[in-house]
Amino acid sequence: MKKVCLTGATGFVGSHLKKIMEAQGWMIRPLARTDFSAGVEHLKETLRGCNAVVHLAGTPIAQRWSAMVKQEIYSSRILTTRALSKAICDIEEPPSVFVSASAVGIYDGFGIHDENSTALAEDFLGKLCKDWEAEAQAAKICTRVVNPRIGLVLGRDGGFLARQLPVFRLGLGGPIASGKQGFPFIHLHDLCYALIFVIENHEIHGPVNMVAPELVDNKHFAKTLGKLLNKPSFLPVPGLALKLLFGEGAEAIVSGQFVNPSKLLTFGFQFKFSTLKDALADVISKSC
Repeated sequence: MKKVCLTGATGFVGSHLKKIMEAQGWMIRPLARTDFSAGVEHLKETLRGCNAVVHLAGTPIAQRWSAMVKQEIYSSRILTTRALSKAICDIEEPPSVFVSASAVGIYDGFGIHDENSTALAEDFLGKLCKDWEAEAQAAKICTRVVNPRIGLVLGRDGGFLARQLPVFRLGLGGPIASGKQGFPFIHLHDLCYALIFVIENHEIHGPVNMVAPELVDNKHFAKTLGKLLNKPSFLPVPGLALKLLFGEGAEAIVSGQFVNPSKLLTFGFQFKFSTLKDALADVISKSC
């Protein structure tokens, strides 16, 4: 039986990934905060015998940012990834792959990005993602490392839509700020199977954009969701209002990128929900 050590196993993405992998015959060993606080030797012993390590954990970004919150967002990713990289490389027979999450926030808001793009963001999220990936890449001397750059995950019981659906169902939804910013989405089903895909495909390494192939902006998202719900969706959410609510954290909501999943497509990954309409329709049908 194949074994994977998984952080974030109780989270929105991790819980679904765990369920799918167990159905495929994987044995899942969840990694909790206590596994990190117990020290490197405990972590090494826990990872011993794992075929793969998947690291998804991190303090939620969509909240009001204070200096303390920003530090927690940063350290919850950097320190855990650093500990995993060290533990992996200290094991006599390390796992064959280390899949350590990142995000499309690494890219700036201009142009269209694939994995070869060098136009990276210089804000807090951009720096976070760059440092996050660097900590994971420290393990490439002893194992294959993959950095999934994950977009906005669409699912029925969490993520971006958990906050948006109730508003749109009341007919109060609309584009955020200008609505012209990119909306790099991926259905939860496709994300989970893409994560399994990169674990099992031994030729894939480095950054992998985990977004659907359709390029859309936030205005198109609002229009499509409103149409599927048969509700108006023209009330814009002012950027100033978001800044009042979330402070500097509003940049994570107002910004957006146009991103292509070039590497997944090159290696033959098949999306089940390649368009925004199909992805939203599926989520809505399961959340009624």
